[in-house]
Amino acid sequence: MEKELVTISWLLGVRLYDNQTTNNNNSATLFKISTSIGKFFMKRNYIKLNLAWVSLISSMAIFPLNDAMGQLAPNPDFLSGAKSYTYKSDEDISLRLHVFESPNQSLSIKPAIVFFFGGGWRQGRITHFLPHAEYLRNRGMVSILADYRVLNRHGTDARVALSDAKSAIRWVRENSAVLGIDPSKIVAAGGSAGGHLAAATSVVRGFENPKENLSVSSKPNALALFNPGLDLPSRADTRRAVLGDFALEISPLHQLSDNSVPTLIQHGIDDRTVPFSDAESYCQKLEQLGGKCTLFGYEEADHGFFNKGVEDDRWFPITLDRLDKFLVQLGYIDRQE
Repeated sequence: MEKELVTISWLLGVRLYDNQTTNNNNSATLFKISTSIGKFFMKRNYIKLNLAWVSLISSMAIFPLNDAMGQLAPNPDFLSGAKSYTYKSDEDISLRLHVFESPNQSLSIKPAIVFFFGGGWRQGRITHFLPHAEYLRNRGMVSILADYRVLNRHGTDARVALSDAKSAIRWVRENSAVLGIDPSKIVAAGGSAGGHLAAATSVVRGFENPKENLSVSSKPNALALFNPGLDLPSRADTRRAVLGDFALEISPLHQLSDNSVPTLIQHGIDDRTVPFSDAESYCQKLEQLGGKCTLFGYEEADHGFFNKGVEDDRWFPITLDRLDKFLVQLGYIDRQE
């Protein structure tokens, strides 16, 4: 019985952590904490306390357990500090954008950045890029967190996610006057699968929603990508549920055919999920086409390295600073004194 309780405590704790972040680098820490608590209670014969501990972790971990069963809970309709809008709705879906307005009143219209969360097109949290959004709103941008459909929440694949991403960019541009946004200064940003979606809105043709006003472009004016999925066919066999036999059609590396838009890529050199070589190949091809691509590689950095909280924020400040400098170079925000 003791071993079973400790095991349950650990498993549920790890699932809880996985739910709170798209990066699993600290799961070992949670393993130790959760297991230690379980053992502490058992050694002192605090059976009721151990059962209470397991019950608490279980209740907090309901969301990720549902995720494992393909029943991912929906992202929230509202976020504190943001104005929330429905950008896409149908009989069975209602997708939201969470808009963080800039307190800077010096400009009547401002540049915008739209963030797409990561999660392998299977899952993901709308708050993934909340720290980035809050930072950039204070730097004079309108920061937007975009929800989109994923496999474990909606039963959809990466093609549907791409269609949603394009709809999000189009909605922001079409409603730029209401949002106080310069429609010629919209950045698409994201990490991992979200990085793929951001890049694909720029370079992949098609996958538009015919019900929308297609005279309004869904193409962003710049890209800011973190360990993005750019070469999809190379990983299609292991992600068939979301990439099927259409990986080539939505692969940014393979669909890149013009000079696209100014692009920043930040990627871990030791990324075991998306090889750094993918980013190198993409930048090389973009530059050959006459485009501008800035690539930063980070030694000893694995997938999701850029997220706040990973390795005690080892990479978060520098990646955020380089994103800031990229936006300064574009003329979207002012240089900091």
